[in-house]
Amino acid sequence: IEADLKDAIARRDRGRVESIRSQYEKELKLLGRMKATNNARNRLIRKKAEIAKNPRIPEVTKRKMLDKIDEQIQRATQRGNMVVSELYR
Repeated sequence: IEADLKDAIARRDRGRVESIRSQYEKELKLLGRMKATNNARNRLIRKKAEIAKNPRIPEVTKRKMLDKIDEQIQRATQRGNMVVSELYR
């Protein structure tokens, strides 16, 4: 959806832009929230990988940090699922 809209805007095709905006009105309203949630989740996943690879962090501390990040990833996933569920209400 986003790629089609960007393409239509770049080509200055007003009819297609309006068609996409009206056809995907609900999805476009939630697009920013969906992207923000996904970016936050991806950031946490990258952070988790960095911690897991770091040999200087003691295992006990590493486990606590990884558990905390897992909880944050789970909350971000739940937020994303809530945003998507709004599409089907």
